[in-house]
Amino acid sequence: SPSSANRSAVSPHDTTDDNDIRLSQGGGRQMCHLSDRYFLGGPLSLRGSKLSGAGPRGFRPSGDSSAAGASTGSGAGGVDVGDALGGLTKITALAALSSPLPSLFASSATESVRTFLFANGALLLPHTVFPLAPRTPATGTSMDFLAHLRLSVGAGLSYSMGPARLELTYALPLLSATHDNTKSFQIGVALGMNSS
Repeated sequence: SPSSANRSAVSPHDTTDDNDIRLSQGGGRQMCHLSDRYFLGGPLSLRGSKLSGAGPRGFRPSGDSSAAGASTGSGAGGVDVGDALGGLTKITALAALSSPLPSLFASSATESVRTFLFANGALLLPHTVFPLAPRTPATGTSMDFLAHLRLSVGAGLSYSMGPARLELTYALPLLSATHDNTKSFQIGVALGMNSS
């Protein structure tokens, strides 16, 4: 996370996280409900993407406005191409370089504020990397990682408040899909032991 107790130096930061859903086999079928899937996007997951804005989406057939996942506008909670479907494998990585505010802006009020540059990468796969059973031709035999890879770079301000951290970021998506829901300016709040 782009904040540090060392106020006088430039600090490197990196985090990685990987998750994989192991599907249980019931009656010969592998099932995973939508609510059990991983979703990707948001100011602390994949900067430069709206909440659940990146990854596989439901697509409605041409001319069918009643299909599942079809959007009837921004108030419906979806996007023009359908709602997020999530994935069974999620991997995220963040590399950041932070420093205190320049001395011109430094004061006791800005002591907990740091500037940072970041590169944020993520992968959300619609299938599990480690299936319990071999893949069949119907579910696919190869994983096209590059088609699912997302990458953004940007800059921001971070303000530490004890166990919480507030971030204001501007991100530029470098790798995204045409159906991704992107957002350049974001505000995020992180809570937990790893916030400082």
